[in-house]
Amino acid sequence: MYQLKVVFAVACMLNASVKTVNAAGAALGSPCTTTTDCDDAVTSITCDTTIASPKCALGPTADCTADQQSCVNGATCVSNECTCGTDYTDGTNGICKAKLGIPCIDTAGCDVGTVVFVICDTSLSAPVCAIAAGGTCSGATTNCISPATCTGSSNTICECPSTYETLADGSCYICSGAMTAGVSVAIALMTLLVALM
Repeated sequence: MYQLKVVFAVACMLNASVKTVNAAGAALGSPCTTTTDCDDAVTSITCDTTIASPKCALGPTADCTADQQSCVNGATCVSNECTCGTDYTDGTNGICKAKLGIPCIDTAGCDVGTVVFVICDTSLSAPVCAIAAGGTCSGATTNCISPATCTGSSNTICECPSTYETLADGSCYICSGAMTAGVSVAIALMTLLVALM
């Protein structure tokens, strides 16, 4: 009987030390790489990677009564709850995803909504979520990735200009000078490699 009590006591001590280690994660507003870096004792804490310097923040629907300035990018504390703004939607992993035309740092922060092929247009000096080349643009004719335009039959597809190549990631790539068969093959191979990654 005595040995059983010792086993339970050790198990309780180990469990308590594990909880202490997890609870010692980064506090709200602290730098992070993933959500596991953040203090799991805080309900609905997440690593907001949609900003240039990721930090631990409160995700959508989190209780922000105690800290109204700690909601993820795109959310504000409304009636004591982090709520995604009108330019954002509740995304997965506790972040607000940016709609078309809203600033982004990478595609993971963009909301695909009803559009199938949305990426972060990093070719712009101020990147925004946009419809990739090859994506459907009906109803969003001004939201194609730069320099693509909404053309195709009945303005329904974002297409790169004829002097550009469309890459697998939906971006437009320009070749300086005349297109040669060798350049076309090289672009095709690079596109294939990107698709395989």
